[in-house]
Amino acid sequence: MNINICDHLKELRKKKNNTQEELAEFLIVSVSAVSKWERGECYPDIELLPQIAMYYNTSVDDLLGVGKIQIEKKVAEYYEKSDAYQRKGDFDNNLALWTEAIQKFPNHCGVMNGYMGALYMKNQSCINPEEYSDEIIKIAERLFKESDEPRHRYDVIWNLCRLYARLGNEEKAIEYARKAPIIDITEDHLLSIILKGDKAVECIQDNLRIYADLIYGGINNMLKQGNFTNNEKRKARQYSLKVFELLYEDGDYGFYCTRISSIHGELAVYDAADKNLDGVINNLTLATEYAIKFLTQKGFKRTSFLVNRSYHEEGFQGYPNGTDNDCREILNIMKQDQFDFCREDERFKEIEKKLEEYAN
Repeated sequence: MNINICDHLKELRKKKNNTQEELAEFLIVSVSAVSKWERGECYPDIELLPQIAMYYNTSVDDLLGVGKIQIEKKVAEYYEKSDAYQRKGDFDNNLALWTEAIQKFPNHCGVMNGYMGALYMKNQSCINPEEYSDEIIKIAERLFKESDEPRHRYDVIWNLCRLYARLGNEEKAIEYARKAPIIDITEDHLLSIILKGDKAVECIQDNLRIYADLIYGGINNMLKQGNFTNNEKRKARQYSLKVFELLYEDGDYGFYCTRISSIHGELAVYDAADKNLDGVINNLTLATEYAIKFLTQKGFKRTSFLVNRSYHEEGFQGYPNGTDNDCREILNIMKQDQFDFCREDERFKEIEKKLEEYAN
């Protein structure tokens, strides 16, 4: 067990706003002894620990860092349980878990972040955007003020931007968007400039994965917001598909199988609108192939030149029992009216049957 009393002593002294001399006088020790404790050169005698703890109105465990270690262990357990609930799409139990955590550790920034995330997921699953919004805003604004952890602050920005946009409050959404760094001064981009050798290559390849996904997301948003013809939509989706195909030249998409499946699902919609039966069947077949791969694929190694040193996901890839089941999403797409002309085609029925095996 690591005993980090030097940092705890300095932190406690700053909070109480007192000097090394004042602590030394209380303990009847030399100022140089207190100075050595805070520099980590030695530890206080064991009989002094209760007196120091009493002076700072804390426990010996907390003074030694033992209490903090136990808290962090418990918080890590909450995150592990939360991950299991999220994989199942069980947002009710996930929120109940973090509600319990915030009651036990109301001032822990990691717990506040977990609670905020659970509230946001629950809000997104509700038809009414007002549900849970007040509590999300309250905990998010508090976390933004109290945490000095960049990841927490970026999570706040991400959640509040999307929440305010969903609530129709564009002004507040923009206010929080302005708090985020611009794209060329993000941590990921700057590290790609600073690092050298293999570490730089790995960082750059990870960034390339992110850039491809940003293009995919940007095209999605563009098509939602703009007024485009069917052919323009098809062209935009095909461009997004080409980006992934160029980057993952060996087809080693990993997690991004879900993106490929989604693109082919949308292309099938456009073909259905044009009454292009062969196009519908071809795109639905590919959408199904990648949806199932997303749900069933286990560990793999990327070999494509531009991503062969990037992070690759191991093990579980999808959410077979949750809200993100791509097979269920494709089945929902196939229920749309424009697919009525395909329903008696045996290939269409076969695709439905295959999807239903994995949708539930």
